[in-house]
Amino acid sequence: MQNTPDSHAILRVRGLSKQYANGHQALHALDLDIWRGEIFALLGSNGAGKTTLISIICGLVNRSSGTVLVDGADNVTDYKRARQKIGLVPQELSADSFETVWNTVSFSRGLFGKAPNPALIEQILKDLSLGTIMNWYAILAIYRYEMSRTRRTLLQSIVAPVISTALYFVVFGAAIGHRINEIGGVPYGAFIVPGLTMLSVLTHSVSNAAFGIYFPRFTRNIYEILSAPISHFEVTLAFVGAAATKSLFLAAIILITARLFVPYEIAHPIWMLCFLALTALTFSLLGFIIGIWADNFEKLQFVPMLILTPLT
Repeated sequence: MQNTPDSHAILRVRGLSKQYANGHQALHALDLDIWRGEIFALLGSNGAGKTTLISIICGLVNRSSGTVLVDGADNVTDYKRARQKIGLVPQELSADSFETVWNTVSFSRGLFGKAPNPALIEQILKDLSLGTIMNWYAILAIYRYEMSRTRRTLLQSIVAPVISTALYFVVFGAAIGHRINEIGGVPYGAFIVPGLTMLSVLTHSVSNAAFGIYFPRFTRNIYEILSAPISHFEVTLAFVGAAATKSLFLAAIILITARLFVPYEIAHPIWMLCFLALTALTFSLLGFIIGIWADNFEKLQFVPMLILTPLT
């Protein structure tokens, strides 16, 4: 952008240096101007001083020398006015990860001695599309991440279950299905299609949802909770929705594959979709509960192996 002589630097850094007690020089005589309305990004390798610079500007780390002016206010001698101009979004866990956006913003105002102003907060959240009841941005972020995990593990998530189910169609449908008597006027090959499809849906709904929430717990990094206020219901909705979607996608592929080996007709497609969706959502919720309950990988497989598998 072009800076006119009367343009004003919203951030002005002059001769900023930082040397730690162990002798490490993180910053050395840094000069920086960021103009009003300008978007500025810091790029550099680890140890370049990016975090140190941001921490000094925000008043989290003491500088060794130099000055930092935030909209004309020195961030040391006039720190209250300077920090009122700064909004920091840290990577670390927030004060309450399950708090609403409204309450988080209200709490932040109180940190700087600002009086409650519900009308202003409501207008800001409305302008940023954050004033709705549901935090759809956070839900969509978890949903997309879980769906992308399926693409990264395509062989395990899609190809393997489709091939294993297709073997049943080959053996019991195409190979020996015609030798078995019809059941209720339905050829045996077509008779087993709904059962095998439902079996794949319920087993993978449980495993997808359970692993989806358990693995972030295992690594102790549920990134969406670390980065945005999101409720328990929204977390559940995102993980369960992604697991159910993957199971329905798998069911569609299995039905298409079965048609290659076994001739069948779908008499009531709407009811079929309803039952598939209900099964996927129900067992995805069960898998989510298992993922929350389990504290090791052995417990993660306890219910599917010892309860669900014998029942099927």
